[in-house]
Amino acid sequence: MKLSTRSAMVVLALGLVACLGTEAAARRQGSSGAGGGPFALGLILGEPTGLSGKLFVSRRNALDFGLGFGSGYYDNHGSRVHVDYLWHPQALTKNATFVMPFYLGIGGIINDHHHYNDRIGVGPRVPFGIDMYFRTAPIDVFFELAFAMDLIGDDDPDGHHHRRAWIEGAIGVRYSF
Repeated sequence: MKLSTRSAMVVLALGLVACLGTEAAARRQGSSGAGGGPFALGLILGEPTGLSGKLFVSRRNALDFGLGFGSGYYDNHGSRVHVDYLWHPQALTKNATFVMPFYLGIGGIINDHHHYNDRIGVGPRVPFGIDMYFRTAPIDVFFELAFAMDLIGDDDPDGHHHRRAWIEGAIGVRYSF
């Protein structure tokens, strides 16, 4: 299946805008720090490097997205977007300064690998990580590992499909609104 990177990014961006429209109904009860709201935006470093966003749709569930560039590890250099549905089952620790839940989820990834004439790969993504919400500031810091795989696209010029799986890791910081 051949999709243009621009078309895939536009479709995903429209989906993100639709998700952000539910912000008024979403509340992150007990998780945000210092009056932060249900939506957070910040930076992520590693695989990928770029923007990170998170929208809590309930106390324990959130939509997470990343828009950025791969580092080149596992041939993932180029632009990429991911969207995940996250579940925060339990806090590992909480005290007067912060709350630290772990999370896991399921989502999807679109990669423009820049190595076969603007062809893209689309597939599942399974993240898990640790988040730290500060009670005195509307900031969270996170560490995440994710299993990702190209299932659709990423064909070479001869029509051969490259199904690849990899593990990505990143750290990030977000500000809650």
